[in-house]
Parts: sequence; C-alpha cells; structure tokens
Amino acid sequence: MIIPFERLERETLEQVIREWLMRQGEDWGVEEGSLESAIERARQALSDGRLVLYWDATEENLTLADPRTVPSDDEQESYE
Repeated sequence: MIIPFERLERETLEQVIREWLMRQGEDWGVEEGSLESAIERARQALSDGRLVLYWDATEENLTLADPRTVPSDDEQESYE
C-alpha cells in the first residue's frame, strides 16, 4: 500500500528514510557523503515522485520504493 509521505511526522519519516538508506548503502552516497545529505536527496525523491512510501503487508515493513516496482495490486490500495 502506498502511503502519502506527508502523513508521517518529520522524525518518523526521517527514521524510515535512514533505515532504507542503510540497506541501500553506497547507491545513495552514504559511504562517500554524509548521511544527512543522502536523507535530503531521498526526501526530495519522495517529493518529486521518484520514490514512494510503501507499506509491505507481507513483510510488515514500511519502506521507500521506486513507484514502478510497487505491485499493481498495492497501487490500487493507495492510502486515502
């Protein structure tokens, strides 16, 4: 299920982004650059629609995802 990132408290969203970035590693420049700049880039990607906040009910996990990779059934179940 896609959840509007604006619905999360700033601190909660930052923690979700931080955990996602740690799993992504150097793909987002965490190894070379600062974590804070990577968090800001991820936040901008959410704003631009290049990433979405995604609740995976199977994994019971809130994470970030490329909107093109979110299963179509879940796209239909967008949070309102």
